[in-house]
Amino acid sequence: MSQSIKVLYVSSEVEPFAKTGGLADVAGSLPKELRKLGVDVRVILPKYGSIDEQKYKITEVPKSEFEVSIDDEKIKGKLKETSIEGDSKKIEVYLLENDFYYNRNGVYTDANTNSDFPDNAERFIFFSRGILEALKKINWTPDIIHCNDWQSGLIPVYLKTIYANDVFYQGIKTVFSIHNLAYQGIFDKDTLVKTGLPWDVFTIDGIEFFGRVNFMKSGIIFSDFITTVSPKYAEEICSSVEYGYGLEGVLTKRKTELAGILNGVDYGAWSPLKDEYIPQKYSGRNLAKKSINKKVLLKKFVLPYREDVPAVE
Repeated sequence: MSQSIKVLYVSSEVEPFAKTGGLADVAGSLPKELRKLGVDVRVILPKYGSIDEQKYKITEVPKSEFEVSIDDEKIKGKLKETSIEGDSKKIEVYLLENDFYYNRNGVYTDANTNSDFPDNAERFIFFSRGILEALKKINWTPDIIHCNDWQSGLIPVYLKTIYANDVFYQGIKTVFSIHNLAYQGIFDKDTLVKTGLPWDVFTIDGIEFFGRVNFMKSGIIFSDFITTVSPKYAEEICSSVEYGYGLEGVLTKRKTELAGILNGVDYGAWSPLKDEYIPQKYSGRNLAKKSINKKVLLKKFVLPYREDVPAVE
């Protein structure tokens, strides 16, 4: 019997544990679909302070302690674990723990000031490199590491530089998914020292971007394959600076390894047959009841109901 493909799905946010936008929804639902296809998929995200360990029955992973060097300092971390429900089997979820970096009142920004954490570069350097170190500690080598957005953009670089000659990581391929190209994780040149990467990657054909380090570009350049949220968006981000935010040339060069795959919907969470927040449940087989929701919504906003006029944002 052939073995399942092993995939580590890496995301800085995953529904239901941590969410700031659509990335979390995809990260919480796509692994379920991969499991239906027979993929041995596991998920990993940071262990943020807002994640309730008792609620999600989070436990420590034995012997998962690791170290990452940042600015000549050895910073320790470890893994914890829980699971999310899959189609027929629970999906293992790892949470990478370091209280200094992640036990805060926000994911990327300070909830009190609404400003980015000033050490976000370090936080996700630790996340990216810590994942690779932790995998070795638990002795699990995925066939594919699926990275998402700039927060995990350094993983493909590490695998092709610092970890390239380590037998444990041989054969691992990377997929890098772009959800929102507007957010790229751009940091000062000195950030390269913190990453521990060699200076020969800091070039126009590498991770350098107008004299700074660009984590999103890192993922695009060094990953084995790139995906984004739709075929249309894949075209747009290669077409102009309006959509490409300065990376349109880089993406065009990698166009043969770029695919747009339309984001799906988790019908377990978004089915109108199960939705607790609409006054009338309905299905695709009986759309007549859907109009009841429209009438209630328009009444709430003191607007007239017309059957031939859609209620849109």
